[in-house]
Amino acid sequence: MDRELVQEYATCDSLIFVLGNYTDGRKKRLEEFKEIAHASPIQDFEAVLMDELLTNNSHELQGHSKFKVIADHADAIVVVIEDDVGGVTWEQSIIREHKRFFDKTYLLKRTYPWKLDHEKYSWMQDGSLFTLLEDEGRLYEWETVSNYDNGVRSVLEGL
Repeated sequence: MDRELVQEYATCDSLIFVLGNYTDGRKKRLEEFKEIAHASPIQDFEAVLMDELLTNNSHELQGHSKFKVIADHADAIVVVIEDDVGGVTWEQSIIREHKRFFDKTYLLKRTYPWKLDHEKYSWMQDGSLFTLLEDEGRLYEWETVSNYDNGVRSVLEGL
């Protein structure tokens, strides 16, 4: 499995593992991140989604194991989050608890007016991973599509 992952992405300068919600049209933002990263003049980024990797593997990996294998090999992990429903809830806790993942994680968090923002994110997100990444300067907030594109570019500049 490791060999397959390394061989597939050995030619890029940086492998970025992009996580987020695949439902309700939100996967589009993950794909937009990939497009902007691939077009970036900063360096040769290869941004990938979890469902694109290790697809021909004879050992069928469950999501949790697949996440850890890919995250171990990625140069950066970027989490795109719009709320606490679905998506990367489990992965957020693993990122927070494992330094090897936390140290290379960046977060693109959608912001909402205060009351709505409070309803969109759980206290566990706001009080732990979000705060820790903000303290490290790796939390980027966005509210509109143009803000999102700027946030993506800021993340890429920070890598």
